Amino acid sequence: TADLIATDLTITEQRSELVGFSIPMARDIDEVLVVHPGTSQGIDSLDDLAGQAVYVRKSSSYFEHLTAINEDFSKRGLDNIRIQVANELLRTQDIVEMLNAGLINATVLDSFRTKYWKQVFPDIEVREDIVVSTGTDIAWAFRKNSPKLAEAVNEFVRENRQGTLLGNILLKRYLQDAQWVRNATSDVRLEQL
Repeated sequence: TADLIATDLTITEQRSELVGFSIPMARDIDEVLVVHPGTSQGIDSLDDLAGQAVYVRKSSSYFEHLTAINEDFSKRGLDNIRIQVANELLRTQDIVEMLNAGLINATVLDSFRTKYWKQVFPDIEVREDIVVSTGTDIAWAFRKNSPKLAEAVNEFVRENRQGTLLGNILLKRYLQDAQWVRNATSDVRLEQL
């Protein structure tokens, strides 16, 4: 078992039963639909995802929120969203690259990630109007019932999250400027290969 998961995890009820969370690193994040170019015709609202396939990792908050939407759809007599479970070894980058290449038609991303990935794959369609979950908080996770660890983690987060000098530098470097990421399937990269 691990004592600390130092990555951007969405705080959810299911996760909160298993781990403790730091104070949020980012607040009020939406999870939005992202689709392969040209495949969002006829999707004008969340209800239009009924019967559609959406590709996400089972461990993601996206899976948890899509499952909740399916429960609502079932109560209202709508077809479920066909949640296609991605291999857990796939990173967000891999899934977005698969989307861009047309191997999958739809996935879900945190709203702040969409701006970044749109720089790398400008043709993907970000549907900010199709929100799977709204107003979520992102934090680090740690072993439950660990008051000293919680105190240390929260102190670090307070000093380094968005809005602090270091936090803003890191956000700009890794989430606003996508120059360090390469599209492995671009014509130039394929020619090099």
